[in-house]
Amino acid sequence: NADARYGLGRTYLDQGQSDLALAEFQAALDSNPRDPRLYAAVGVAKGLLGAHAEAQKVFRDGLTIAPQDIALRNNLGLSLVQSGRYDQGLLILEALAKDTNAEQASRDNLLVAQGLAATARAAIMLAEAQAEALARAATLEAAKPKTPDRVQAQPENPSEAAKIASAPAVLDFSFPQGSWPMDGP
Repeated sequence: NADARYGLGRTYLDQGQSDLALAEFQAALDSNPRDPRLYAAVGVAKGLLGAHAEAQKVFRDGLTIAPQDIALRNNLGLSLVQSGRYDQGLLILEALAKDTNAEQASRDNLLVAQGLAATARAAIMLAEAQAEALARAATLEAAKPKTPDRVQAQPENPSEAAKIASAPAVLDFSFPQGSWPMDGP
């Protein structure tokens, strides 16, 4: 019975046993492929197991039989955001937030997704800036004149060795990463 399997799957999901939940949801879906909530359940379980591409396919399959299903649309949008496809996910969630049939949870999910997308974009920008700074530092390091760590005095020329030994040490200034003056505007 699909309803019994769905209920058991929900129990497994509540206990954090996504793999067992998926097995129950999939069996329920196989016996009743016209029920959109079963597509949503299978997709959610797959998403919790980290199989976002598979979850998205299941959500889309469900939308072919129930194109206006709010749970399927919401879950597809969230799954796209979780898999890094922010623009696609946000489009779905924004449209859903405008749907008068959508619950407040769908609007809340849009806000969470927008926050995740903004955080990810900021992290990408930071990583790019750090990579650029490291590349500049490597270029500067490569352009720095090479000096020997120590000079070996030649026994044939003791006066030259004395001059070298009394010379002040060459200082090698370095800057903390990211503090090197930037090029012009």
